Amino acid sequence: MYALEDLEGQLVLGLRQGGVLLYWHHGQNLFDYLTRDDQKPYHRELKNIRNQLRRGSVTTVKSGALITVNGIKLFTMEVTFQNQTCYPYLLVQRRGLSEDADYTPYFFISEKSRDNAVQYTTKF
Repeated sequence: MYALEDLEGQLVLGLRQGGVLLYWHHGQNLFDYLTRDDQKPYHRELKNIRNQLRRGSVTTVKSGALITVNGIKLFTMEVTFQNQTCYPYLLVQRRGLSEDADYTPYFFISEKSRDNAVQYTTKF
């Protein structure tokens, strides 16, 4: 079971630690983050999404809604993994729309970085 306060707390912690990319990690069941110093893992994560999109295990990658957490704007890249739901995203969205759980969020602190990531991952 997930609590909105706990999920937002994970995002705030990641931001305080210098996170520039925060994302839901299905295997660890929590929000993880990468900092500016994590350039290799950052590019590896985006390349992994791009490769999964090509193979079909990821079905869509698109820009999502702006989310504000603790007064900080986060720009969302929504990734749809085949046969995978993400109820934490449904909670963080605060809209109560069940289709929000279809997407796994990747939050960027910069709109330009998010747009570049969407463009990179969807480029064939």
